Amino acid sequence: MSRANATETLVDLHPSHFQRAMPMLRRETVERIQRCDRLAHRLAKLIDYRIDRPEQAASDFDVLAYRPRFEVEVAGRHMGALIFGRALARYVDTASIAVLNREVGTSARMFGIRHSVQIVSPIVLPTIEGGAEELASAINDWGWRCLVRWRDQVSPTCQKAATLRLPAVGLPDAAPETSDAIIRHVIATFFAPANVKEDEALEESGI
Repeated sequence: MSRANATETLVDLHPSHFQRAMPMLRRETVERIQRCDRLAHRLAKLIDYRIDRPEQAASDFDVLAYRPRFEVEVAGRHMGALIFGRALARYVDTASIAVLNREVGTSARMFGIRHSVQIVSPIVLPTIEGGAEELASAINDWGWRCLVRWRDQVSPTCQKAATLRLPAVGLPDAAPETSDAIIRHVIATFFAPANVKEDEALEESGI
């Protein structure tokens, strides 16, 4: 594998996996090395990251497993926003919108509001006590929970790829099975070629 190809692959992975191999490295340092053609091949020696990609996804969940790490994280925020879409629609004051746009992202906030009309979250959620900060925290937490559920449900051939795109430590418990409809909706909206043109979907989402 050439150094250029190593860089292209490594930037798709979460830096925490490399930090586990070399705890003395700061996350910012790892991310810089991941993007550096000259140094990435050294980072590549730390973990077994090479993945054989199947020619065709075995399930709709598998589609997300080979996307870059940052796209997976953005997809998670969209999942969390969709779960709380009806709650998001109630936060219309300027200050709350500013907080939610900063903490969750404008694209995810608007996606949650718009698509909550199409798909009602089947998840029984706790009442959000407080303002926009608490709602943003809940959205991000459930986004990660959905991604953990997604990782656990991909086909065996995609497990390694999905795992390397999420943090190595500190993840919450998986979302319940009832979240599968939310996860599928987000993946289909942005990543399933049968439903949308991928480039147009990513541009619209801000990914």
